[in-house]
Amino acid sequence: MQLGMGWELLGFVRKTLREAAPSETELHGMVTHLCTALSDALRVADSRGALLDLPPVAPGRPLDS
Repeated sequence: MQLGMGWELLGFVRKTLREAAPSETELHGMVTHLCTALSDALRVADSRGALLDLPPVAPGRPLDS
C-alpha cells in the first residue's frame, strides 16, 4: 500500500512539474510528501531485507530525521 501511494505521488509530482510552474509553497509540500514516501520505501526495504537476513539500508540512522 505504501509503495503504491509513493508511485501515485511520484506521478502527481512529475505531472505538476511538467504542466505548471509550482509556487514555493507547492514545491515545499511536494518535497515534504516525497520525503515521507521515500522514508516509507526505505522502511519497506529494511523490512524485506530483514526477512532475507540483510543489514538495514542505513544502519543506525533514523528515518525520521
